[in-house]
Amino acid sequence: MFDALLIALFNFFTVALSLFAFQDFNPMWKVLILFLSTGLAIYIWYRSIHLPVLKVKIEYADSFISTMILPALITSYYEKNPGEYELRACVLRVRKKLVRRPPFRIPELLIQHCTPGYSDSELSLPWTGVMGACGRAASWNKMIFYDPKEHPEAAGGMTPQHIEATKHLNSVMAVPIYRPKDENQENVIAVLGLDSQQNISQTKFHEKQFHGIVTTSAALIGAFLP
Repeated sequence: MFDALLIALFNFFTVALSLFAFQDFNPMWKVLILFLSTGLAIYIWYRSIHLPVLKVKIEYADSFISTMILPALITSYYEKNPGEYELRACVLRVRKKLVRRPPFRIPELLIQHCTPGYSDSELSLPWTGVMGACGRAASWNKMIFYDPKEHPEAAGGMTPQHIEATKHLNSVMAVPIYRPKDENQENVIAVLGLDSQQNISQTKFHEKQFHGIVTTSAALIGAFLP
């Protein structure tokens, strides 16, 4: 990266000296040469310095979310709600999908970070609109719960493929994630999902005393997402 910066500086000063050395050049040529030189210097900086640094930041954020934040969330939840149940956690990134009917742009989610235990089918399936608990959390911008007995409505809109991929789940908690600067929490950029094969009577996702742990993790994830 340092070599690239030196090349850019050398290129800039070389052209600058040439402008003084050939003062009889047409001013338009001088402007064009300076413009091209500056553009080349910016391009070299962007490709050789900015992009590698950005890539490192993204890789660090990915690793930190998957290996630190999500496992710590599960550990904290177990400590606050001990019991015979198992948890998984994932982050589904939101992108806007264009559709032909109003509102013309609907959320589409795909798992980007997760703890171990998710199948290939779960990782590859997109969740569109109000499909499932996570789709509804993104579309309605609020916390959503699923349980086949107490909150069966959250399974609405799911395709046979989604039902088959998630048939082993008996409780889900989906929490919207926002950017730190989004003080009004209006723009959902991702969804934090907790799920379990045990019912919500055991996981207690719907009880407010456990929401603080999850929303705190969601806020931290929002700060690290690129």
